[in-house]
Amino acid sequence: MMRTVCPITETARLLLTLVLLLILLLAGQGSAVSPPPGSVTINGFSYAGDGCPPGSLEFALSEDGQRMTPMFTKFTATTHKSAAHRTRRCQMSVDLSYPEGFAVGLGSVTFGGYAKLDGGVSGSIKAFYYIPGKTGTARLTRKIQGPMDDNFEYTNGFDLALYGECGNKQTLSVGLEVTVKPGKKPKGAGGIIQLKSLPNAWDLVWKQC
Repeated sequence: MMRTVCPITETARLLLTLVLLLILLLAGQGSAVSPPPGSVTINGFSYAGDGCPPGSLEFALSEDGQRMTPMFTKFTATTHKSAAHRTRRCQMSVDLSYPEGFAVGLGSVTFGGYAKLDGGVSGSIKAFYYIPGKTGTARLTRKIQGPMDDNFEYTNGFDLALYGECGNKQTLSVGLEVTVKPGKKPKGAGGIIQLKSLPNAWDLVWKQC
């Protein structure tokens, strides 16, 4: 007995094919875009703060323009000195150049370093960035709880997506704050949090405009 293909089956197959093509098209439109490799440069940067005294910070930029790496050498918050050393801050401005037709922002931050915190001692790493001349500030906070005596690597995204103006130059203003809070018990409980050169990194995000 011969089987015949029901017309509705062929129609359903055609509809399924069209749906898959539409999904692929939308996925292609929503895929990440970025300037060509080697076309993004750091024109200059400035910084200030007790977490980054003069001569203690350098920057590196990946070839594909997707990541900036701040290399700290003296970013340490501790309870083992005066109360002023429990919080360390650094304010940075980075000037970027890239091809016409793009806008840039920060997508996430990776914090890397070392923490030694007694039980009951807590710490935090906060970051924010803004685009000069534009409204809004993107922020994030990573909390660290003692006891801990180890290297760490954390990645956090910002609570707000901010992009600069469409063009070929942009300044990103970024702030970092590291804090250690001494514990109440046992008496004298304290700690230290230190940001290292690696794997600290800022992920750049791009959009065409």
